[in-house]
Amino acid sequence: MNTEMESYEKEASDFHEFDFFSVLSYRFFYVLLLLFFCQISDYKMELFDNLVGKAEKVLEIGIGTEAGLKSEDFTFIQALGESIPLEDASVDAVVGTLVLCSVTDVTRTLNEIKRILRPGGIYIFIEHVAAEDGTFLRLVQNVLDPLQQVVADGCHLTRHTGESILEARFNGGADVKKASLSRFAYISSHVYGVAYN
Repeated sequence: MNTEMESYEKEASDFHEFDFFSVLSYRFFYVLLLLFFCQISDYKMELFDNLVGKAEKVLEIGIGTEAGLKSEDFTFIQALGESIPLEDASVDAVVGTLVLCSVTDVTRTLNEIKRILRPGGIYIFIEHVAAEDGTFLRLVQNVLDPLQQVVADGCHLTRHTGESILEARFNGGADVKKASLSRFAYISSHVYGVAYN
């Protein structure tokens, strides 16, 4: 992972205008992601058990989950979650980690996921969500949400993503579990699970 940081620093220094804020933001979020991936590793292993021997073609959207794939085993496609450039019913599984907090339209993104999944396909997700209404944590999220959207590429702190996944009405239903990741203060509330197409 150090080589990724070194690569970013070199790219940043190559620009005519050095943007200190961007480099600082990158370092901050890089450290947060490392801590996040360490804390969710058990959840990831539980979820990835659903893929073993069952999914030949997998689409991973968002920042990634470090699923352990070799670079020669995948193709990179840059696209919006609301408009995935794949054929209908073309993948066995979709994996999303920290995606629905930053898309423009959660419902449309979930509909795209359903569209590209084959019958019997699965959507595996881990997302941070709004804390329970009336809690101090929710008050903090409400205050920080506008700033978070600016500094974290559109990330919303107050979305009810678990409910959105259930409301998407995947053909086989959805198993949405709640978790609290204590190290992540204002983004400690998470949902994870599997939705079945």
